[in-house]
Amino acid sequence: MINVLFLPHAFPHAKLKTRTGELTRELAKDPGFSVFVLSRAASPLQDLKYGLKHGLARATTAVWREEEGHLTYLKIPFIPGAFPGLYLFNRRLLEKALRAFDIHVVINSFAHSLSVPPSPDRVSIYDLADDYAGFHGNPLIKALVSSYIRRESRGCDALTTVSLTLGERIRARGWKRDFTWLPNGVSADRFQESSPQAGEPIRTRFGLRDKIVIGHIGSQDRFSGLDFLLDVFNKAQTVEPRLALLVVGPGDEAERLGPLYASNPNVVFAGPVDPAEISPYFAAADVGVLPYAPLPSVHSRFPLRLAEFTAARKIVVAWPFGDLARLRLPNVVLAKRTPEAWVDALLRSKDLAWNPRWEDLRREFSIARVVSRLKELIFKLLKDKGLSR
Repeated sequence: MINVLFLPHAFPHAKLKTRTGELTRELAKDPGFSVFVLSRAASPLQDLKYGLKHGLARATTAVWREEEGHLTYLKIPFIPGAFPGLYLFNRRLLEKALRAFDIHVVINSFAHSLSVPPSPDRVSIYDLADDYAGFHGNPLIKALVSSYIRRESRGCDALTTVSLTLGERIRARGWKRDFTWLPNGVSADRFQESSPQAGEPIRTRFGLRDKIVIGHIGSQDRFSGLDFLLDVFNKAQTVEPRLALLVVGPGDEAERLGPLYASNPNVVFAGPVDPAEISPYFAAADVGVLPYAPLPSVHSRFPLRLAEFTAARKIVVAWPFGDLARLRLPNVVLAKRTPEAWVDALLRSKDLAWNPRWEDLRREFSIARVVSRLKELIFKLLKDKGLSR
């Protein structure tokens, strides 16, 4: 049995899928692995309160364990923050938990705070799931996060990245020569074979039957490009009145822009949806969109939404950020991020359909395939360190 601990960078969210969540659930299906996950609080402040109470006030680490299906969640105290010196304190607390649960492999996705202690008896993988430093405009925070990423990249046994672009950026900086590309993946089984039929209840509920539905699904935050998409939609609808826009997911941008379109029957803000119930919303869309804001961090992404639209056999309109320009996926229509180019792309895409010859693409970005690559890497690293189990 191989004991694997995941340290997720993202806070838990009941209405959003996460990379770590998809990876852990799939890996836990293998009886040869015992999967542990750091249970994070809902905010940095709550993580801080727990860390101060249990990390500073006690000499030993307080570890809380809860079984959920095939996963075990651990509550490990640490002090969140990117400031120098914290990682040494947190490293000691983490080491106690690693020993207590006999962890053989640590997969760390943190952007700061938790540094995995090196050990000849353990494998460490740093999973760079996003351009963490690129999110910050403050030069000091940006420098501190970059320093953390450099340290973890150099100190780990292997680096995995969500995109080829991000891995090559780390290589160019000299932080790590080799990396393994692990794109985001989803379970294709969640997307029924009859995907258009699966979406009919959603179309009926929101009055979208007999319309050409554009789907924008995911976190509607400042990176989502929702304002740009609404501008494009308004222009495109003057050419094709049958167009409708379905916006799904939580976020400040949805809360800000949703009320402005409350009286427009062709623009639907469906709000947050439980991840277990999200697949019909992808099925309800005729065309998916990835209008993300043109920020440096976006160029490092391989969106989970892209994998989901592909699993649902949808055509997707995007601008050529990150890996999209080089991958040239057959179901993705690339267009310069201008309203005029996107109007043209949307009007062309509405008449396109999924080609059965693209089924291999669904398998390539399935979570089963992604985790298969991860397991191959784990077995290789254990063997290289003489820890084969």
